[in-house]
Order: sequence, then structure tokens, then C-alpha cells
Amino acid sequence: ARIQKALLHVYAEDNEAARNAFAAALEDDPRNARGLQEFGRFLFDHGQVPRGMELINAAIAIEPYDVRVLWDHCQTNAFLQNIEASLSSCARIIEIGPESPVGWYGQGNAFLFTGNIARAAKGFAEAIERDPDDYEMLSAMSNFWLNLGDVEQAEQWQQRADAIGAGQPR
Repeated sequence: ARIQKALLHVYAEDNEAARNAFAAALEDDPRNARGLQEFGRFLFDHGQVPRGMELINAAIAIEPYDVRVLWDHCQTNAFLQNIEASLSSCARIIEIGPESPVGWYGQGNAFLFTGNIARAAKGFAEAIERDPDDYEMLSAMSNFWLNLGDVEQAEQWQQRADAIGAGQPR
């Protein structure tokens, strides 16, 4: 409940209250993997990268098969261009749920951060193949093509996303 309260503060953009709530929750239960992961991501996103990664890594040590923890580990390491660590977490997500698009999408992001466009496109395509009705992934694919300068391809993907998720946030 305290972790959820901290997350409510995060979404309300009350960073001081969020930080205090996370700290209080982890003081009560320092091995709460979700708390470590969420606080780690909060710190990472607010410029405290080393401490954030320390907490995310601690969460992985406690819950090595928790997809939410693995996802943050995958994405934060991709952002830092620690490709091996990122891909390791993505591979574990795929091992847990091979039909879930999450691990594949994470691989796409990891390769995108390193500039490997072909492998990024393959990861995104694998994710979309597993969940072709996920408008957010279709929109992300549109953004991928737009960043490559292929407006026609981007428009086609965005039309597919709009047909499924019209009126939804992107």
C-alpha cells in the first residue's frame, strides 16, 4: 500500500512526497522488490542514475522473474547503452512469456539505442506480430519510421494505430 501511495505521488508529480513515501515503504520492508524497482526507476528518471540502478539491480536479485522488474532493468540499461544487460533482461522476459510482446519490444528499444536499426525493426516487428492490436506498439512503429525519415511508412503505421486506438493516448 505504501508503494502504491508513492506511485500516486509520482503521477501527481509531487516528487518530494513520492521520495518520502518510497523511503518509508522501504524502511519497513527493505526487500520489497516492487518498491526497490519503482523507487529505482523514479530515481533513475530524476537524474540519480547510479542509485536508481543500484535499487533496480537489488530488485532483480530478489525477484529475477518479475516481468515489471525485468522491464525496468531492460529499459534503463538500454538507455545507458548497456546492451548486454538490457538484452539479458529482455531474453528472460521472452523466456517467461514468449507470446508476450514486452520482451521483443524491449529488444527493439535496446537495439535502437545502440543504433542497430535492423535489429530494432526486427524486435518491434516481433512484438507487433505477438499483439497486432496493440495501438501503442503500432504508434511506436510509426515513430520509428518517422525518425528514419520515411514519412510514408510512418503514416501507414499511424493509420493502423488510429484505426485500433482512436481517441486513446499515445
